Amino acid sequence: MTIIKKIFFDSFFVCSFIFAFLCFFIMIFYAKISLDYDFLYSCFNAVSFKTIFLLLLFMLIICALQNANFLEFLCYLCLKKINNKRALIWLLVMLTFFLSMFITNDVALLSFVPFALILLNKIKADKIIIFTLVMLSLAANLGSMLTPFGNPQNMFLFTHYSLSFNDFFQTAFKYCLLAFILLNICIFCFVKNEKIPHIKIDIKINKKIIFLNLFLFLLALLCIFSFLNLYFVLFVVILILFFTQKEVFLKLDYALLFSFINLFLAVFFLSKIINYEIKNIFISSIVLSFFISNVSASIFLSNFTNDFKDIFLGVNIAACTSLISSMANLIAFKFYLTQKNCNKKNYLLSYTYFSTAFFILLILFYYI
Repeated sequence: MTIIKKIFFDSFFVCSFIFAFLCFFIMIFYAKISLDYDFLYSCFNAVSFKTIFLLLLFMLIICALQNANFLEFLCYLCLKKINNKRALIWLLVMLTFFLSMFITNDVALLSFVPFALILLNKIKADKIIIFTLVMLSLAANLGSMLTPFGNPQNMFLFTHYSLSFNDFFQTAFKYCLLAFILLNICIFCFVKNEKIPHIKIDIKINKKIIFLNLFLFLLALLCIFSFLNLYFVLFVVILILFFTQKEVFLKLDYALLFSFINLFLAVFFLSKIINYEIKNIFISSIVLSFFISNVSASIFLSNFTNDFKDIFLGVNIAACTSLISSMANLIAFKFYLTQKNCNKKNYLLSYTYFSTAFFILLILFYYI
């Protein structure tokens, strides 16, 4: 399948495109905007290209690390001495929780959910597959909120409000800590401490390529801390990957980048129609995330307030609501559906049970 086909058959891209088109149609019908040069220029300015390029930079590097089997090798190193079921689930969840801070929630799940399914099927632990995937979803969403590059909405908010790394850390740390504690409690209470056979994993790696990719990741981090220019580093990364790992450009999720552009335009069109003050940004961000995803909600609400904290906390906590509130939730669910004896009802019930519990506790923590 070609890159263009992948883009046009991507569900998130299709939904975001339809959403943008509907917003455009409504704007033309109600606001009576003239489609002149000034309007087109405004549309161009509505797209935060700094966010798009920052997202592209991290996607390239993370895709390169995935291509080099770095994440699987990391898992292998950690799993060498695991001999019981609880320790296995704990390690998978904690790796997802902490690595999502650096490789984004979506990529963490794309890497660890298939790996977890392979391991659980090997040890014949069918009964805890649903629980594990739900915990991985929660870990990815709540762990990723700690850093500006942990998830797409954080990257947008980081660039839109010109924030510092310290702004993110101070705002998110206590919520990440609570999530860490809750995840550990769940694993301790719902997973039995049963022995498992030794797990053999055959992974081939190229150490030189991995170290090169880690160096590129370091350059990307220096962009976040404003030590290096984003556009210069992006150019360098593209150049190096082109000569060392061309296949990365074929595997990149271009649909996500174009989906972001669709959302920026959709929000711009909506802003021409909606013109009122939103009183409670925190609640609004949660409600909107529930229906249109936390990425869309963050972009939309940023037009109505300078209050970074409430949008940031609202859209990240809202990841624990519906499946569509975060793309990461859908990723885990889609992988579960590939299992032979999958049970959609049980998965949705389990997800609703745990995500609601996490959501309520995080909300209460916010108001304390």
